Amino acid sequence: MALRAHSIRRETIAKLAAAPLSARRKRTRAKLLQAGSILFVKKGILGTSVGDICDEAGFSRGAFYSNFADMDHFIQNLADDQWGRILDTTMDAFAESDVPSIDGTSDDKTLTSTKLLASRILAALPISRDFYLLLTEFSTYLARAHNKENPLYEGAEAFKKQLSAVIESKLSDIGRRSILSAPDLVNMILALAERSMILALTHHDEDLTAYLVRTLPSVLVKLTVPVSN
Repeated sequence: MALRAHSIRRETIAKLAAAPLSARRKRTRAKLLQAGSILFVKKGILGTSVGDICDEAGFSRGAFYSNFADMDHFIQNLADDQWGRILDTTMDAFAESDVPSIDGTSDDKTLTSTKLLASRILAALPISRDFYLLLTEFSTYLARAHNKENPLYEGAEAFKKQLSAVIESKLSDIGRRSILSAPDLVNMILALAERSMILALTHHDEDLTAYLVRTLPSVLVKLTVPVSN
């Protein structure tokens, strides 16, 4: 009986999702998603209930279940929303201005070029305490789910793919190319960003970018070569 009710609810949500969202429903969904992101940072996914989300957003359970089939469906929509925002921020950061090409091949000029590119990458990455904690929650959830067919995985991969393409293009603009594949270079950069956040948070340092600022330019120099090579 419970499985049947769950199935009916999912079918109803699927129909609602296919229909155009009213302005009121958009606001309701946005408030619920915002409430979820706040609570997941504070309490973790496992420590947060549907009732908690509704209380934080100021809505009834009916409002929640009118938009999401269950907590898994909510988590997947929240991840999709978060990655969409991150992609927009990333593109805005790189669209502001091009990384200038610097004439010459000396080590100093190479380092200057890569420092400029590193600063643009730094501006594009969503580095904050809340993002780190939310990302950790999503990663743990995804590891348990063993399911690639959901927005947590798809959103992360879309972000990496977009960042790979942009960094590859910007490296070309300064006359360099990565000795790694573009996805591997991005994974290396994201690993440095994660480490930078961990080091700062565990040492109660407000500057979450310090380690990344120190290491990223050198990493870009070591892992890239002139295009002519």
